Amino acid sequence: ETIAVSSERKYESRRGKSWSGRNKNTDPCKDEFGVTGPCLALFTKWGFNSTSGKCEEFTYGGCQGNGNKFDTEKECRNRCEVRGDAKT
Repeated sequence: ETIAVSSERKYESRRGKSWSGRNKNTDPCKDEFGVTGPCLALFTKWGFNSTSGKCEEFTYGGCQGNGNKFDTEKECRNRCEVRGDAKT
């Protein structure tokens, strides 16, 4: 039984288990910044803006989007910023 399908992930229920099809080797910091997705929820997330070289707040709609979304600024900075400079 498929419970959600998006361009980023596919979740299926098999004996009560879910999993993500996302490639764990992909660097989410290189994904486009601020992708809201087509859903209409209003979740505050943090993403790495490669133009400014900093983590910034944006609104996520709750589905699709990409990997460049973090629950906290600290999580984003730890993953995407190095001593105040953008990772290259």
